[in-house]
Amino acid sequence: MTTFTLFLAIFLAIFTKAQQNPTLYNTLGTTWANNTYLDKATNDLYICYTQDGFITKVNLNAANLAQTTVISGLTLPVDMTVVNNRLYFIEGASGVDSTPMQNPIPNTGKLYSLDLSVSGATKQLLMSGLNTPLKLEGSSTYMIIDENTFDSTTGEILTEQVSKLNLSGTPSKTLLMSRTNTAGVTNQKSFEKLVLVGDKLYANSFYYTDIQSHFYEYNLLNNNYNVTHTMLSNHPFAFAVNQNKIYYSTGSGSPKSFSLLFNSSTPVQITAPFTYNSEQIYFEDWHFDNNNNAYIYTSGFDFNTNIETMKLFKYNATQLLSTIELTKS
Repeated sequence: MTTFTLFLAIFLAIFTKAQQNPTLYNTLGTTWANNTYLDKATNDLYICYTQDGFITKVNLNAANLAQTTVISGLTLPVDMTVVNNRLYFIEGASGVDSTPMQNPIPNTGKLYSLDLSVSGATKQLLMSGLNTPLKLEGSSTYMIIDENTFDSTTGEILTEQVSKLNLSGTPSKTLLMSRTNTAGVTNQKSFEKLVLVGDKLYANSFYYTDIQSHFYEYNLLNNNYNVTHTMLSNHPFAFAVNQNKIYYSTGSGSPKSFSLLFNSSTPVQITAPFTYNSEQIYFEDWHFDNNNNAYIYTSGFDFNTNIETMKLFKYNATQLLSTIELTKS
């Protein structure tokens, strides 16, 4: 066997392995969730049902485990995060609805925490007066929150502010970055997701003006941010950061990744779009655990029954990484 033939055989074996469909890990009902969050310390996936006003969790240490309710009776919980066995979540502005926003009342959003180690614990108010908060991320000493104002006619974003909330002592808010749109002109969507890795905050947003998605990296140590990558005509609804790479997907499109080590890094397709039975699968959110397992929260629409079902798929991350490294070499 020649060297080239051997290399080709190895390449095809690895590529074929990496192109395998993920494993269906859990079926999570027919109610679409606005956001999910994986607590890596416990391997619990938290699921936020905004319109129904409750948050559940499901443990990922085994497949097909049932969801359990963490807290209910909430007013439009729009996002959450878990730090040191405490659940932090934001309740949205009164009047807010799913996209587009329906005349939200300004400065009525609230930030709460819940002690997960205490059975029957009640939520604690940390800060009120938030202006239509949509996204939340944080650490043990501070939270990062995304606030917005909207055009009451079109429902499009007018202003967006990302702030750092200091949780030590009396909570205080420091502005990190802001963006502005022209009234009546559809320029950009609000950030789809915030991901905090150490002292760096990552976010993504879609711009209608140049039909591009922008990934942002904000350094909390020197208060600088820059656009790390732009993708023409791609709109990532979900992404995750793992081992200096961003993994993302665009609806039912092919999942891809790019390196954060190089600004000129080209996105690499890591697997083909896939279907499950007769359903078209749409990628809604990504998570990685501490063992490099990738979990993808999806919605699947069955065109035969017209029923949408939420599912959680699991990837072997080493399969994803093998193709990426081979492509870069």
